[in-house]
Amino acid sequence: MDLPDEIIQLIISYLPETQTIKTIRLVSKRFKTLVNENHFWRLKCINLGLPLAEMAEGKDCIALYLTAKHGGNLLLNPNAAEKFSHWTIELDGGDRFIIEDTPVGAKPFPTDLLKNRPVKTWVTSFATSSKYQFVDIHKNFEAYFYNKTKPKVCISEWYTSRFDCGCKYVITVELLNKSKEILDTFQLIDKLPPGHEWKQVKHTFQKHYPTLQYIKYTHNGSDLNFWAGHYGAKFTGSSIRLVFS
Repeated sequence: MDLPDEIIQLIISYLPETQTIKTIRLVSKRFKTLVNENHFWRLKCINLGLPLAEMAEGKDCIALYLTAKHGGNLLLNPNAAEKFSHWTIELDGGDRFIIEDTPVGAKPFPTDLLKNRPVKTWVTSFATSSKYQFVDIHKNFEAYFYNKTKPKVCISEWYTSRFDCGCKYVITVELLNKSKEILDTFQLIDKLPPGHEWKQVKHTFQKHYPTLQYIKYTHNGSDLNFWAGHYGAKFTGSSIRLVFS
């Protein structure tokens, strides 16, 4: 007996998305059409427990699903809560990186940052300390989805100086293909005077790169007075997100 389309969609909506894309779409032209329909992705959203109010008529449910499933921070240990886990230190100048539970000699963490507790901060010294993290966006996210929905890559981070010493802060984010060749780069170099408020750097890569696979996120800092100790840039709240629309 030939099952109705709605029943087939309901059944396969419980399959993992990777199986849906790699296997189900290849079964037949009919199955491919069913998987591509907005109604199918509405079922996937319901399975995730998303409120029905978010799935209004005409809403792109694949974007809703992917935001809920993959719209979180792609960086691991973004707030220094696990010290240096998941990060690679490439330079550890001066008196080296340290972690502060609360920012010593600086303004308290901003309210927006504290929404993602626990929050600590990395602190630099009189010579540059630098570390990076690689993110493979295909690790849990099929290239098919990336090129179908064309999400924007958005990055952000908080940084500040001490009350008694200025600092230099640098963030560099590179979009790379599978051979780790650079497709696009964002860089900010900022020198803060003593006693500055916490600042948040934000950037959205507007161009879509079909061959994007890796994102390299690097940040570094130092103080401006070359003082022994840890008077350099403080930074935390690192973030890479895919924004679907």
